[in-house]
Amino acid sequence: MDLDKNCACCFTGHRPQKFAFPLDCENEDYLKFNDKLESTIRLLVQRGITDFYCGGAYGFDLMAAETVLSVKNHNIGIRLFCVIPFKNQAALWSNKWQERYENVLRNSNETVMISENYSPGVYQKRNRYMVDHSSVLVAYFDGKPGGTKSTVNYAKACCKRIINIASDDESWSNEDSYSAEQLKLG
Repeated sequence: MDLDKNCACCFTGHRPQKFAFPLDCENEDYLKFNDKLESTIRLLVQRGITDFYCGGAYGFDLMAAETVLSVKNHNIGIRLFCVIPFKNQAALWSNKWQERYENVLRNSNETVMISENYSPGVYQKRNRYMVDHSSVLVAYFDGKPGGTKSTVNYAKACCKRIINIASDDESWSNEDSYSAEQLKLG
């Protein structure tokens, strides 16, 4: 796949259990989060981002991919690429998340498989692949240790633009990074 990374964005974020609110359509915080995610993706599209990379993990990754697919319905040039760490990534997930995962894979433009089987470091390889192929990282990051923090730090080291929709506090980010609100201004 030979794409222009200046027109590409990738996602990183937490699993459902790390969110500060339940992922429930009746929860006000969840609805605000959903609106912020969608408006961020729409603004990126307006600014020339056409290609979106999703790691396919349950939680933020799949929610971001589903949002891209929704926006894609109204923007013909949008493409979604799923970067899967290994073949049976979803085998131990709940049925609900497995169904969402399969739907995203079915409706994406292309799937990239990092490894046929699980091995130590395969998630990090997946995350680095997405960052390396993008100019912007959209994160749902609360500052806690884990794979999301590692990916955000890697993107910072690679001088990528970072948009953290979990917080408007940009004290942790590099100079080329934005909160979702700052993206609207610049």
